[in-house]
Amino acid sequence: MRKLLRYAFLGLLLLGLISGILIYNNPYLLLDPFIKRQAASNQFRTELLTEKEGIRVITVGTAAPLPSERAQNSTAIFVNGRFFVFDVGVGAVSNMEAFRLPLAEVDAVFISHWHSDHFMDLPYLLNRSWQFGRKGELDCYGPTGIDSILKGIDQFLHLENAFRIAHHGPETMDPNSAKGNPIEIDSSQQEASVIYEEEGVKIMAIRVDHHPIDPSYAFKIEYAGNSVLISGDTKYNENLKKHAEGVDILIHEVLHMDLIQKLGVAMDQEGKKRNAKILHDVLDYHTSPEDAARLAQEAGVKKLVFSHMGPAPDLWLMKRAYEKSVAGIYDGPIVFANDGDEFLIPTN
Repeated sequence: MRKLLRYAFLGLLLLGLISGILIYNNPYLLLDPFIKRQAASNQFRTELLTEKEGIRVITVGTAAPLPSERAQNSTAIFVNGRFFVFDVGVGAVSNMEAFRLPLAEVDAVFISHWHSDHFMDLPYLLNRSWQFGRKGELDCYGPTGIDSILKGIDQFLHLENAFRIAHHGPETMDPNSAKGNPIEIDSSQQEASVIYEEEGVKIMAIRVDHHPIDPSYAFKIEYAGNSVLISGDTKYNENLKKHAEGVDILIHEVLHMDLIQKLGVAMDQEGKKRNAKILHDVLDYHTSPEDAARLAQEAGVKKLVFSHMGPAPDLWLMKRAYEKSVAGIYDGPIVFANDGDEFLIPTN
């Protein structure tokens, strides 16, 4: 019996050695099946475009512009066969690809205001969605300045687009689809205005207070009696609260003021005076977790989702600090969003 086991062991050892030599000399023996699996798994989630019984929300990027492994601010909405992107900060497009969102089918992008963490990936969204096969110019809604921003992006991408077209041909890379179509949100409306309304989907731009950045907008998406409100960047705002009444999901930006203050003091002590001043300055035009929870409670919001979180609550102790700050203020569920979280609001 012992001799038999020894022979079996030697046989397995020899088989492993021969297999290793074969794979080393011909890696495609294993790579070909792996590549086929990769090709199958990289299919975009086109089923999101046929899901018409509700509103699907995906928090693509959830970080404020502080060092973080998260992407910066971005939210994707799928509703009645449409794909909308609200803000597109650094890392958002790479996340969309990682989450297999159907970039070629994006219908429009909405920019809340001209801070880099809300639009820095706009050139990449235009470029990648075009590379993946987007048909026609991408509608880009934004505050005053959207036209000049898109002209700058067009100039920035001019050589990239020209080389793609030269290499693959205009039949594959349609030059008429490479650009964005600027749609300026009317800033004369001091409270709110409907900026999109098609086949039961309505999107409103709501003025918020991010002074001195003006105008700055929140966005409300309504469909079949359901609604999602994305705050954009703002301090506690009565106009936002008015339009948040009874919404199914409020996605609200938050900065943990105590933690930001402590970080500023620590930077000042390290001699980083400029950074410390910037951190001190940002406190007056953002919302604390406490104020966001209070607004949600007063407006009767059904679910509160924190995003644009600074600092990001990735450490357990950091998240506990956030939880303590909002304890007892809001009766409903509070979600500390991560990149890639999904929420489905089924049609009433």
